[in-house]
Amino acid sequence: MQRKQLVSINITPLVDVLLILMVVLMLAMPMYVKRLPVSLPETTLSGAPTITKALAVSLNKDGKLLIDGLVYPLADMQKKIDAQTSLDLSIDKEVPYGTIAQVISALQDKKPKEINLITR
Repeated sequence: MQRKQLVSINITPLVDVLLILMVVLMLAMPMYVKRLPVSLPETTLSGAPTITKALAVSLNKDGKLLIDGLVYPLADMQKKIDAQTSLDLSIDKEVPYGTIAQVISALQDKKPKEINLITR
């Protein structure tokens, strides 16, 4: 009596390879999308764009506030902030948390458009 051999293909390794390839392509795609040359159409604006002013505020380890390298007291700094101001806040890692909380709270009282914490 002769037995007939059953031939079957194991597709598990094929599926594994395809899934890995799909994940690699999904991770790599954003790098290629950003590099594509795009010719944007020109439009006319119906209204004037809102202009936001940005302030680079630094808080050094001595607790001094600096705007663009110049030392300002907190009260004077608050005068420079309005609803259209965007703050980029750089804080030294040696500054105590309580000081950071006080400064951010004082800056938020003037309701700036946004406060960005800059990290390395």
